[in-house]
Amino acid sequence: FETIPLPIFSIRPLSYINLSNNHLVSVPSQIEKLTGLENLYLSHNQITSLPESLTRLKKMKVLAIRNNKIAGLPEDVGDMSHLEELWAAFNKFKSLPASLWRLK
Repeated sequence: FETIPLPIFSIRPLSYINLSNNHLVSVPSQIEKLTGLENLYLSHNQITSLPESLTRLKKMKVLAIRNNKIAGLPEDVGDMSHLEELWAAFNKFKSLPASLWRLK
């Protein structure tokens, strides 16, 4: 599949999703419905961008987006106050948002 199947977004208690090594090209904005999500693994796909709604996942601790085709991170990525690990190597970043430096 090329995007995350929409039925996943109705499973609210999810805290861990690993969709690495698929053929994903996009992440739907509905990702924000997974309010309990702490670990999201999307590495080794064909994703070109991430929705701004991803930054509303305030419990996120690990975001793995390595080996994709992502050109930039969401502008408010620095608002993800619980983010401890951001694995983002081997993408096509042109710039990084200033808010990134607010992460601890």
